Amino acid sequence: MHTTLPIASALRSQLRIVALLFLMALLPAAGVSAQTIPSAAPASTSATAAAPGDADDMIMKMLSESQDRMAGFRGKLAQRLRATPDIPSAILATLTAQSPTGNPGHFLRVIGIVIALLAVGHAVQHVFYERPVVRRLMPRRAAADPGGSDLADRFPGLLARALMTLVGMILASLIAFGLATALLPDPTPMTEKTVILAGVGYLLVWAIGLFWRLVLPPGDHRLRRDLTASGAFGIALMTSTVWLEALGMPADPHAVLVALFGLLTVLATVGALYVHRRTVERLVLAGRRAEAVAPLVRLGLRLWFPVVVAYFACAW
Repeated sequence: MHTTLPIASALRSQLRIVALLFLMALLPAAGVSAQTIPSAAPASTSATAAAPGDADDMIMKMLSESQDRMAGFRGKLAQRLRATPDIPSAILATLTAQSPTGNPGHFLRVIGIVIALLAVGHAVQHVFYERPVVRRLMPRRAAADPGGSDLADRFPGLLARALMTLVGMILASLIAFGLATALLPDPTPMTEKTVILAGVGYLLVWAIGLFWRLVLPPGDHRLRRDLTASGAFGIALMTSTVWLEALGMPADPHAVLVALFGLLTVLATVGALYVHRRTVERLVLAGRRAEAVAPLVRLGLRLWFPVVVAYFACAW
Protein backbone atom coordinates (compact mmCIF):
# COMPACT_ATOMS: atom_id res chain seq x y z
CA MET A 1 0.00 0.00 0.00
CA HIS A 2 2.81 2.38 0.85
CA THR A 3 4.61 1.66 -2.43
CA THR A 4 1.57 2.20 -4.61
CA LEU A 5 0.73 5.62 -3.20
CA PRO A 6 3.89 7.37 -4.46
CA ILE A 7 3.38 5.80 -7.90
CA ALA A 8 -0.24 7.05 -8.06
CA SER A 9 0.72 10.53 -6.95
CA ALA A 10 3.50 10.62 -9.56
CA LEU A 11 1.04 9.60 -12.32
CA ARG A 12 -1.43 12.27 -11.23
CA SER A 13 1.28 14.95 -11.33
CA GLN A 14 2.37 13.85 -14.81
CA LEU A 15 -1.25 13.96 -16.06
CA ARG A 16 -1.58 17.49 -14.67
CA ILE A 17 1.59 18.53 -16.56
CA VAL A 18 0.28 17.01 -19.85
CA ALA A 19 -3.09 18.76 -19.44
CA LEU A 20 -1.38 22.09 -18.83
CA LEU A 21 0.83 21.65 -21.89
CA PHE A 22 -2.26 20.79 -24.03
CA LEU A 23 -4.09 23.90 -22.85
CA MET A 24 -1.03 26.05 -23.51
CA ALA A 25 -0.88 24.64 -27.04
CA LEU A 26 -4.53 25.56 -27.66
CA LEU A 27 -4.21 29.13 -26.44
CA PRO A 28 -2.21 30.50 -29.46
CA ALA A 29 -4.70 29.01 -31.90
CA ALA A 30 -7.58 30.54 -30.00
CA GLY A 31 -5.79 33.86 -30.01
CA VAL A 32 -5.26 33.75 -33.74
CA SER A 33 -8.89 32.92 -34.41
CA ALA A 34 -10.00 35.65 -32.02
CA GLN A 35 -7.85 38.13 -33.93
CA THR A 36 -9.09 37.10 -37.36
CA ILE A 37 -12.79 37.10 -36.58
CA PRO A 38 -13.04 40.78 -35.63
CA SER A 39 -11.01 41.75 -38.67
CA ALA A 40 -13.51 39.93 -40.95
CA ALA A 41 -16.50 41.78 -39.54
CA PRO A 42 -15.43 45.24 -40.70
CA ALA A 43 -14.77 43.84 -44.21
CA SER A 44 -18.33 42.57 -44.48
CA THR A 45 -19.57 45.85 -43.09
CA SER A 46 -17.61 47.77 -45.68
CA ALA A 47 -18.93 45.49 -48.44
CA THR A 48 -22.50 46.08 -47.37
CA ALA A 49 -21.83 49.77 -47.11
CA ALA A 50 -20.38 49.82 -50.62
CA ALA A 51 -23.29 47.80 -52.12
CA PRO A 52 -25.70 50.78 -52.48
CA GLY A 53 -23.04 52.76 -54.28
CA ASP A 54 -22.36 49.89 -56.70
CA ALA A 55 -26.10 49.52 -57.39
CA ASP A 56 -26.40 53.24 -58.13
CA ASP A 57 -23.44 53.06 -60.51
CA MET A 58 -24.98 50.08 -62.28
CA ILE A 59 -28.32 51.84 -62.69
CA MET A 60 -26.65 54.95 -64.07
CA LYS A 61 -24.63 52.84 -66.49
CA MET A 62 -27.77 51.08 -67.74
CA LEU A 63 -29.55 54.41 -68.19
CA SER A 64 -26.59 55.82 -70.09
CA GLU A 65 -26.46 52.78 -72.39
CA SER A 66 -30.22 53.01 -73.01
CA GLN A 67 -29.90 56.67 -73.91
CA ASP A 68 -27.05 55.89 -76.29
CA ARG A 69 -29.09 53.15 -77.97
CA MET A 70 -32.11 55.44 -78.31
CA ALA A 71 -29.97 58.19 -79.76
CA GLY A 72 -28.43 55.75 -82.23
CA PHE A 73 -31.89 54.45 -83.18
CA ARG A 74 -33.23 57.99 -83.74
CA GLY A 75 -30.20 58.88 -85.82
CA LYS A 76 -30.48 55.76 -87.99
CA LEU A 77 -34.23 56.24 -88.39
CA ALA A 78 -33.76 59.84 -89.49
CA GLN A 79 -31.02 58.77 -91.90
CA ARG A 80 -33.24 56.10 -93.48
CA LEU A 81 -36.25 58.40 -93.69
CA ARG A 82 -34.09 60.92 -95.53
CA ALA A 83 -33.22 58.12 -97.97
CA THR A 84 -36.90 57.36 -98.73
CA PRO A 85 -37.18 59.70 -101.76
CA ASP A 86 -34.07 58.05 -103.22
CA ILE A 87 -35.68 54.58 -103.45
CA PRO A 88 -36.74 54.76 -107.16
CA SER A 89 -33.39 56.18 -108.25
CA ALA A 90 -31.52 53.62 -106.10
CA ILE A 91 -33.45 50.74 -107.70
CA LEU A 92 -32.83 52.11 -111.19
CA ALA A 93 -29.13 52.67 -110.50
CA THR A 94 -28.75 49.16 -109.05
CA LEU A 95 -30.42 47.48 -112.02
CA THR A 96 -28.40 49.54 -114.48
CA ALA A 97 -25.09 48.82 -112.74
CA GLN A 98 -25.65 45.06 -112.55
CA SER A 99 -27.18 44.59 -115.99
CA PRO A 100 -24.79 42.97 -118.49
CA THR A 101 -26.25 45.15 -121.24
CA GLY A 102 -26.48 48.35 -119.20
CA ASN A 103 -30.26 48.29 -119.63
CA PRO A 104 -32.25 48.01 -116.37
CA GLY A 105 -35.04 46.24 -118.24
CA HIS A 106 -32.76 43.20 -118.69
CA PHE A 107 -33.69 41.76 -115.31
CA LEU A 108 -37.40 42.37 -115.81
CA ARG A 109 -37.14 40.46 -119.08
CA VAL A 110 -35.39 37.59 -117.31
CA ILE A 111 -38.07 37.48 -114.60
CA GLY A 112 -40.82 37.44 -117.22
CA ILE A 113 -39.13 34.57 -119.09
CA VAL A 114 -38.68 32.51 -115.90
CA ILE A 115 -42.30 32.97 -114.80
CA ALA A 116 -43.58 32.11 -118.29
CA LEU A 117 -41.42 28.97 -118.42
CA LEU A 118 -42.57 27.89 -114.97
CA ALA A 119 -46.16 28.40 -116.05
CA VAL A 120 -45.46 26.16 -119.07
CA GLY A 121 -43.91 23.53 -116.79
CA HIS A 122 -46.90 23.84 -114.46
CA ALA A 123 -49.31 23.25 -117.34
CA VAL A 124 -47.29 20.30 -118.67
CA GLN A 125 -47.20 18.51 -115.31
CA HIS A 126 -50.91 19.22 -114.88
CA VAL A 127 -51.75 17.53 -118.18
CA PHE A 128 -49.30 14.61 -118.05
CA TYR A 129 -48.94 14.01 -114.32
CA GLU A 130 -51.57 15.64 -112.12
CA ARG A 131 -54.62 14.80 -114.20
CA PRO A 132 -53.85 11.17 -115.11
CA VAL A 133 -51.94 10.17 -111.96
CA VAL A 134 -52.87 12.28 -108.95
CA ARG A 135 -56.59 12.47 -109.66
CA ARG A 136 -56.81 8.72 -110.11
CA LEU A 137 -54.94 7.95 -106.92
CA MET A 138 -56.62 10.62 -104.79
CA PRO A 139 -60.44 10.63 -104.49
CA ARG A 140 -62.26 13.88 -105.17
CA ARG A 141 -63.01 15.85 -102.04
CA ALA A 142 -66.61 16.05 -101.03
CA ALA A 143 -68.39 19.37 -100.62
CA ALA A 144 -68.35 20.90 -97.18
CA ASP A 145 -71.15 19.61 -94.99
CA PRO A 146 -72.89 21.76 -92.38
CA GLY A 147 -71.19 19.88 -89.60
CA GLY A 148 -67.76 20.61 -90.99
CA SER A 149 -64.90 18.13 -91.29
CA ASP A 150 -62.18 17.25 -88.89
CA LEU A 151 -58.74 18.23 -90.16
CA ALA A 152 -57.14 15.40 -88.20
CA ASP A 153 -59.29 12.84 -90.05
CA ARG A 154 -58.26 14.31 -93.40
CA PHE A 155 -54.58 14.67 -92.55
CA PRO A 156 -53.33 11.40 -94.18
CA GLY A 157 -55.04 12.28 -97.45
CA LEU A 158 -53.77 15.86 -97.27
CA LEU A 159 -50.23 14.66 -96.68
CA ALA A 160 -50.38 12.27 -99.63
CA ARG A 161 -51.79 15.02 -101.85
CA ALA A 162 -49.08 17.44 -100.74
CA LEU A 163 -46.31 14.92 -101.49
CA MET A 164 -47.75 14.23 -104.95
CA THR A 165 -47.97 17.96 -105.63
CA LEU A 166 -44.35 18.33 -104.51
CA VAL A 167 -43.40 15.82 -107.20
CA GLY A 168 -45.34 17.94 -109.68
CA MET A 169 -43.45 21.05 -108.56
CA ILE A 170 -40.14 19.29 -109.12
CA LEU A 171 -41.21 18.21 -112.60
CA ALA A 172 -42.38 21.72 -113.48
CA SER A 173 -39.12 23.21 -112.18
CA LEU A 174 -36.99 20.79 -114.20
CA ILE A 175 -38.94 21.59 -117.36
CA ALA A 176 -38.76 25.33 -116.77
CA PHE A 177 -35.06 25.45 -115.91
CA GLY A 178 -34.27 23.20 -118.87
CA LEU A 179 -35.98 25.66 -121.18
CA ALA A 180 -34.34 28.61 -119.40
CA THR A 181 -30.90 27.09 -120.04
CA ALA A 182 -31.67 27.09 -123.74
CA LEU A 183 -33.12 30.61 -123.78
CA LEU A 184 -30.54 32.21 -121.46
CA PRO A 185 -27.11 30.86 -122.44
CA ASP A 186 -24.07 31.93 -120.39
CA PRO A 187 -25.92 34.02 -117.79
CA THR A 188 -24.00 36.37 -115.53
CA PRO A 189 -23.97 35.68 -111.76
CA MET A 190 -26.60 38.36 -111.17
CA THR A 191 -28.77 36.88 -113.91
CA GLU A 192 -28.46 33.46 -112.27
CA LYS A 193 -29.56 34.93 -108.93
CA THR A 194 -32.52 36.53 -110.66
CA VAL A 195 -33.52 33.22 -112.25
CA ILE A 196 -33.24 31.36 -108.93
CA LEU A 197 -35.19 33.91 -106.89
CA ALA A 198 -37.92 34.22 -109.51
CA GLY A 199 -38.28 30.44 -109.55
CA VAL A 200 -38.37 30.22 -105.76
CA GLY A 201 -41.02 32.94 -105.61
CA TYR A 202 -43.20 31.14 -108.16
CA LEU A 203 -42.93 27.83 -106.28
CA LEU A 204 -43.75 29.51 -102.97
CA VAL A 205 -46.89 31.03 -104.47
CA TRP A 206 -47.82 27.59 -105.78
CA ALA A 207 -47.26 26.11 -102.32
CA ILE A 208 -49.42 28.80 -100.68
CA GLY A 209 -52.26 28.04 -103.08
CA LEU A 210 -51.89 24.32 -102.40
CA PHE A 211 -51.92 24.86 -98.64
CA TRP A 212 -55.17 26.80 -98.59
CA ARG A 213 -56.77 24.45 -101.10
CA LEU A 214 -56.01 21.47 -98.89
CA VAL A 215 -56.79 23.01 -95.50
CA LEU A 216 -59.97 24.93 -96.26
CA PRO A 217 -63.23 23.16 -97.13
CA PRO A 218 -64.05 22.98 -100.87
CA GLY A 219 -67.01 25.36 -100.58
CA ASP A 220 -65.06 28.39 -99.33
CA HIS A 221 -63.75 29.53 -102.70
CA ARG A 222 -63.65 33.26 -101.94
CA LEU A 223 -61.72 32.83 -98.69
CA ARG A 224 -59.23 30.51 -100.36
CA ARG A 225 -58.83 32.90 -103.31
CA ASP A 226 -58.25 35.99 -101.18
CA LEU A 227 -55.83 34.28 -98.79
CA THR A 228 -53.89 32.88 -101.73
CA ALA A 229 -53.80 36.31 -103.38
CA SER A 230 -52.60 38.06 -100.22
CA GLY A 231 -49.96 35.38 -99.70
CA ALA A 232 -48.77 35.67 -103.30
CA PHE A 233 -48.63 39.45 -102.96
CA GLY A 234 -46.50 39.19 -99.84
CA ILE A 235 -44.18 36.60 -101.37
CA ALA A 236 -43.67 38.76 -104.45
CA LEU A 237 -42.80 41.81 -102.35
CA MET A 238 -40.46 39.99 -99.97
CA THR A 239 -38.72 38.10 -102.78
CA SER A 240 -38.14 41.38 -104.60
CA THR A 241 -36.43 42.86 -101.53
CA VAL A 242 -34.14 39.82 -101.26
CA TRP A 243 -33.39 40.11 -104.97
CA LEU A 244 -32.56 43.83 -104.76
CA GLU A 245 -30.29 43.19 -101.80
CA ALA A 246 -28.49 40.48 -103.78
CA LEU A 247 -28.02 42.94 -106.64
CA GLY A 248 -26.32 45.39 -104.28
CA MET A 249 -28.97 48.01 -103.53
CA PRO A 250 -27.75 50.59 -100.95
CA ALA A 251 -28.57 49.70 -97.37
CA ASP A 252 -30.66 52.70 -96.28
CA PRO A 253 -33.13 52.77 -99.22
CA HIS A 254 -33.33 48.97 -99.06
CA ALA A 255 -34.19 49.02 -95.34
CA VAL A 256 -37.01 51.52 -95.97
CA LEU A 257 -38.26 49.39 -98.86
CA VAL A 258 -38.30 46.25 -96.67
CA ALA A 259 -40.33 48.08 -94.01
CA LEU A 260 -42.75 49.45 -96.61
CA PHE A 261 -43.26 46.10 -98.35
CA GLY A 262 -43.69 44.39 -94.98
CA LEU A 263 -46.41 46.89 -94.08
CA LEU A 264 -48.20 46.29 -97.38
CA THR A 265 -48.03 42.53 -96.81
CA VAL A 266 -49.50 42.87 -93.31
CA LEU A 267 -52.30 45.13 -94.56
CA ALA A 268 -53.18 42.72 -97.38
CA THR A 269 -53.31 39.70 -95.06
CA VAL A 270 -55.24 41.45 -92.28
CA GLY A 271 -57.63 42.92 -94.86
CA ALA A 272 -58.39 39.49 -96.30
CA LEU A 273 -59.03 38.06 -92.84
CA TYR A 274 -61.24 41.02 -91.90
CA VAL A 275 -63.39 40.62 -95.00
CA HIS A 276 -63.85 36.90 -94.33
CA ARG A 277 -63.93 36.96 -90.52
CA ARG A 278 -67.51 35.64 -90.46
CA THR A 279 -66.47 32.75 -92.68
CA VAL A 280 -63.59 31.92 -90.34
CA GLU A 281 -65.95 31.96 -87.35
CA ARG A 282 -68.40 29.73 -89.22
CA LEU A 283 -65.59 27.25 -89.90
CA VAL A 284 -64.65 27.23 -86.23
CA LEU A 285 -68.26 26.64 -85.15
CA ALA A 286 -68.66 23.87 -87.77
CA GLY A 287 -72.44 24.28 -88.01
CA ARG A 288 -73.03 24.63 -84.27
CA ARG A 289 -74.63 27.55 -82.50
CA ALA A 290 -72.32 29.84 -80.57
CA GLU A 291 -74.23 29.09 -77.36
CA ALA A 292 -73.58 25.36 -77.78
CA VAL A 293 -69.78 25.53 -77.80
CA ALA A 294 -67.44 25.72 -74.83
CA PRO A 295 -66.83 29.13 -73.18
CA LEU A 296 -63.18 28.99 -74.24
CA VAL A 297 -64.23 28.61 -77.89
CA ARG A 298 -66.60 31.57 -77.58
CA LEU A 299 -63.78 33.62 -76.11
CA GLY A 300 -61.55 32.59 -79.01
CA LEU A 301 -64.22 33.71 -81.48
CA ARG A 302 -64.21 37.14 -79.88
CA LEU A 303 -60.45 37.54 -79.61
CA TRP A 304 -58.93 35.75 -82.61
CA PHE A 305 -58.97 38.74 -84.97
CA PRO A 306 -57.47 41.28 -82.49
CA VAL A 307 -54.83 38.68 -81.61
CA VAL A 308 -54.00 38.21 -85.31
CA VAL A 309 -53.73 41.98 -85.80
CA ALA A 310 -51.46 42.30 -82.76
CA TYR A 311 -49.30 39.41 -83.99
CA PHE A 312 -48.81 40.91 -87.45
CA ALA A 313 -48.13 44.34 -85.96
CA CYS A 314 -45.41 42.90 -83.70
CA ALA A 315 -43.98 40.83 -86.56
CA TRP A 316 -43.76 43.93 -88.74
